[in-house]
Amino acid sequence: MLSSPVTSRRPLAVFSVPAILFALVILSLVACTVGYAQPADQQATAPSPSALLATATPEGGTTCWLVQESTGRVFAALADSDQVVEYESTGKEVRRFTVGMAPQEMVLKANQLVVACTKSPALHFVDLDANQVVGELPFVGTGPLALFASQADNPYVYCFANATSSSSSVEVYQVDVSARSIRNQTSAYRWGQNSARHVAMSPNGRWIVLDARGRSSPSGADLMRVDEDAFTFTQVRNHHDSFGQMVAGPFNRYWTFGKQLYPLDITAPLRTFSGSVVRIHPRYDLAASVDASEPNRCYLQRFRDATDIAKLELPEPEVPKTTRSGRSRSRVPVYDRFVRFDLQRDLVFVGTQRRGYWIDLKTYQASLSPQRMILAPSAVTALVGSPLQIALEISNLEQSATVQLVKSSGPESLTITDGTLSWTPTAEDVGAQDVVIELKSATDDEVLDTCRISLQVELPRIELGFVAKTMVLSPDKRYAVVWGPSPGQEQRHPAHSGSDEIAVLDISQRKILSHKTIPPGIRCAAIDDKYVFVSPNSGNLFYRLDHKLENQKRQFLQSAPQQLIRFADDRLAVIGDKQETFDTEDMSAAPMPTLSGLDPRGVVVRLLGQRRIEWGGRLLDRETGELLRVDPGMYLPPLIGPPQVTYRRPQNDGLVAWGRKLNNQALMSEQGNMISQFTHSSHDRQATLSERWPMAVLVAAVQDPQTRENRLTMEFRNLLEGTVMHSSVLDVFPPNRQNVNFYGMRQTLQVLDDQILYLHQDKLLFAKIPKAIAQAMPVPLHFKAKQESEIKVDGMVKVPLKVGGDNTELTFSLLNESPHLQLDANTGVLEVDTAKLWATLNVHASNSPHLLERPPLSWLKAAENAKRYRALTNKNLPAGTMAANLPISVAVQDSEGQQAKLTFGVIVVGPRQAFDTAMAKRAAAEKERQEQMREAQRVRQQQMAEARAARAEAQQAEPGTPEARLEVLEAKVRRLEAALDSILKQQSR
Repeated sequence: MLSSPVTSRRPLAVFSVPAILFALVILSLVACTVGYAQPADQQATAPSPSALLATATPEGGTTCWLVQESTGRVFAALADSDQVVEYESTGKEVRRFTVGMAPQEMVLKANQLVVACTKSPALHFVDLDANQVVGELPFVGTGPLALFASQADNPYVYCFANATSSSSSVEVYQVDVSARSIRNQTSAYRWGQNSARHVAMSPNGRWIVLDARGRSSPSGADLMRVDEDAFTFTQVRNHHDSFGQMVAGPFNRYWTFGKQLYPLDITAPLRTFSGSVVRIHPRYDLAASVDASEPNRCYLQRFRDATDIAKLELPEPEVPKTTRSGRSRSRVPVYDRFVRFDLQRDLVFVGTQRRGYWIDLKTYQASLSPQRMILAPSAVTALVGSPLQIALEISNLEQSATVQLVKSSGPESLTITDGTLSWTPTAEDVGAQDVVIELKSATDDEVLDTCRISLQVELPRIELGFVAKTMVLSPDKRYAVVWGPSPGQEQRHPAHSGSDEIAVLDISQRKILSHKTIPPGIRCAAIDDKYVFVSPNSGNLFYRLDHKLENQKRQFLQSAPQQLIRFADDRLAVIGDKQETFDTEDMSAAPMPTLSGLDPRGVVVRLLGQRRIEWGGRLLDRETGELLRVDPGMYLPPLIGPPQVTYRRPQNDGLVAWGRKLNNQALMSEQGNMISQFTHSSHDRQATLSERWPMAVLVAAVQDPQTRENRLTMEFRNLLEGTVMHSSVLDVFPPNRQNVNFYGMRQTLQVLDDQILYLHQDKLLFAKIPKAIAQAMPVPLHFKAKQESEIKVDGMVKVPLKVGGDNTELTFSLLNESPHLQLDANTGVLEVDTAKLWATLNVHASNSPHLLERPPLSWLKAAENAKRYRALTNKNLPAGTMAANLPISVAVQDSEGQQAKLTFGVIVVGPRQAFDTAMAKRAAAEKERQEQMREAQRVRQQQMAEARAARAEAQQAEPGTPEARLEVLEAKVRRLEAALDSILKQQSR
């Protein structure tokens, strides 16, 4: 065994016993060797002296080997020791480095050798320029394990460590080797392999595969996308199979799992090699491997087709029974065999548990051809609307060659010009697009390499940094406020009082303006172009903040708010047990004109999309406050129908557009008739209506039963039958991720003109509605939101009904018949005889004057009527006029049988002089009648008094028994009084 001092080498004339034994072995091998550049069907033979250059046998065995390929420096971590030994390519020991006890793994980064020691858990750093140990980084618990690093120009090395015995506490650490400190760490508990023991990283540092080989069988591998600077790991795919050691291939194109070669996306194996630990040469068409079941056999095969170049039987070292101290050697940990290249000297290094071997590739130079490979990423993420360009370079190109697309591969608009792949994806391309490119020889058209690039077209997005549960947009559609539980919080329950994260987003710029933690949590919020309004879970109040979530101002409320609605120019509606309205600038109470005495059950407040709001019998334009339509008989007395008031229970039915509404994923008419049920197997789905195009947008997360990948799909459905007109993939996310399901208010899907916003866990996705798809949507027959809201008494007045739809052959019908209403069935023009209709008010007043003291005729009194008119229109009622409500109920049908119905009210304003004159005459007549009744009663009472006096006188003058006569007279008087009382009561009614 080699045991020379660290600072010196053995003289060439001095030979140790192991060296002599090794020489004898070599001589015996030479005697029977037949060479290695043999056909594939030849038997494996021992290497020739020119092939096997040297060996090294570390004392006590090694736990791992490492080769610096650019220089050929070889390092071995000694088992049961605190030493790392460096060898040169002749097998001679160069130097030793003293690190911690039980070194298990090594990795190279930034010209530093990083050694993981587990007995006293720590990372030890060796500067390879100065050739000295420069520091260590201790860990607590078990680890560090599974070291990995990229070849990118950064100082980051990664490892796993576990502070406790629980697998849920496994942490992934990012270590800065320059500062020799931990830069970041995160839990690996929710990774598909939370007990990962082996990790391979692509050279560019953008991908890793990891497995728990040795802890489960089969363990499978997980492919994860990595951002080293942001320190993020995103699971992409799981591969469930048994295999050996994982090795990252050159040029970021391949992995080898045991004997099998996989593309970067690990979708399916490409070919199988002979050995179970495979290393791909970056310059030669060569794959070197060593068989785990036969540790002394090395295979050299062509990478392109896995045909044999040579099979080498490597000499086994003598296994010592005892150590130099005479004690039994302790058990060496399970070892992963090692294959690596010395690119400077064209060597292959093979490391086993007890010996390292250097094999000279010059022996097989005639069988080695250049590794001509298309240097292109295996997977590329492209954003919709952003031009994509990929330079296609060729490795080790020694002759002219061309790259071209395979027919029927990739989207039609993709081109390759001057070795550059160019493409601008559109909204129709969202999802996975596979492109196959061939490298062909310009001389004989031979296919030298085939490259498959997976183009994952994604939507533009904003990464939030937390899982958001709901989103609210500003009336101008430029800003959004999103919020959700802080990391570590449980899924939100209405009674939960944990903290929430809130962020203000600029939708037009697609960026985060501010982010803040709200300790008591958020009940509801709203936003406009200047302020953010937030109501916390605790207390009856809300805060107004600026877009930086600063400069807060507090406002107390009469009840706990359930929703904040920003509308008109400067109004904030607070919806709860009591509806309140505030001026957004000075925070003063600025209620909408309404009636304080109105039954609160009739005050319905709801936001109908981004354009309209319903407030107590009025449909208003959300941005301007313009009155679009009024309900019949809510605030004013009806001109048709019974004089009674009906109340509607407040319901937040959501968006209503195109004569349609959604109720629990069901497409319904505005009157509540079922049109289509959006059946979907997904647990997580959202649906809404577009206010610009006649379509329903449905987003749902579904899982592929084969790959177990979760796909976020979007469907565009028409509003006639609810059938799917177009579908696409919005996002792909890995399996085994916990599904987020919040209680309470949740709004994750919004449609703004041609843009779709979807809040998907910790990101906001931006999609577009394809114009061709939108224009192909049929427009259902419907009544438009804006209808005639007010007319004046002026003879025969025409009220045109406003409808929309593709079919022009329409038939209109009037559902509330009246002799004063006439509807043209073809044109939909309603003629109202306002003079005769207005006269009905005088009839009511003349026939039932006592009803003027109770609703609805009491609403015709001047002061009350003016107040209610202003509550509906926000205008003052002209002097000398009064207002009433004309309820209209109409239907329309087209030639295909489509129907639509609408019930609304028209405010009729007319003169009140005739009504007031009739009421004055009736009041005067009533007053005269009352006076006559009072006079008649006075006369009767006087007559009764005179009669009683007369009877008294008669009793005094008349002899006999006065008691009997008195009783008779008193009985007569009582009967007369009862008769008079009955007469007075009847006259007073």
